Amino acid sequence: MIKKEPGTFINFLYIISLLSLASLVIAFGTLGIIFVISGIAYLLIPASRNGVVHEIISGIGGSSNIWVILLSFIFLLLMLGFITLVSFSVFKLISNVRQTIYFKPVNLKYMKGILWGYGGMLLTSYCGDVLGSAFNINSSSISPDQGSEGTSLLIWFAFYVIYIMFKYGIQLQEDSDKIV
Repeated sequence: MIKKEPGTFINFLYIISLLSLASLVIAFGTLGIIFVISGIAYLLIPASRNGVVHEIISGIGGSSNIWVILLSFIFLLLMLGFITLVSFSVFKLISNVRQTIYFKPVNLKYMKGILWGYGGMLLTSYCGDVLGSAFNINSSSISPDQGSEGTSLLIWFAFYVIYIMFKYGIQLQEDSDKIV
């Protein structure tokens, strides 16, 4: 069997996914630095307490309830975590395709990571919208706008069907390998 090297489009996707993953790592680092600096300023400089609290409240959407602020931070971290899971899984999947590893169980694991991450993003976005309307805060500060929920759900279902087909293909490949 002749091994065909992946084309330049796969290499382009690999570079884009690598940059995406790097930007998410930088985002997590930046968020951590912001939390540390804000915490230190809040604890050590009494005059800055009102400024830090005011900036946090204005960023959340005007709610001064501490539970709403904490919940918004949790949703933000969840959303970043799910986006990172999707980005990492796409990066590893493209990396395997570049190395001509196609129908292997490891790729199924990465496809499952994309499904879990994207499903988590949809669920977090939906919960953020519900809680945003319940507490009368701007839900865009909790979760990013991903377009229509119906379209996003349809994309998730389409990728799930591809996952099931891929899983069945791997089972057929393994059965074929056992026979030969």
